[in-house]
Amino acid sequence: MAHAESKIVISRTADEVYGFLADGLNNKAWRSGVQQIELKSGNPGEVGAVYRQILSGPGGRAIDGDYEITVAQVAKELRFQVVAGPARPVGA
Repeated sequence: MAHAESKIVISRTADEVYGFLADGLNNKAWRSGVQQIELKSGNPGEVGAVYRQILSGPGGRAIDGDYEITVAQVAKELRFQVVAGPARPVGA
């Protein structure tokens, strides 16, 4: 199974960082492979929110990568599962 992990220090409060990451509309600001993103359903950053994403795939080909927020504990934990596209990873 593939695994990726990264660590970075950000000079912001946990609430600020969580709020930025939880709202998927910010993904283009920090994820280079995101071509387009929009809130498809639910409330931004809350459990059940689904974001429609178009990602850069192999050779720059556009691929779907819609995801749903599955856990949202403010400033503590954010989890998701991909619900559309060729790969269906989960993450936290």
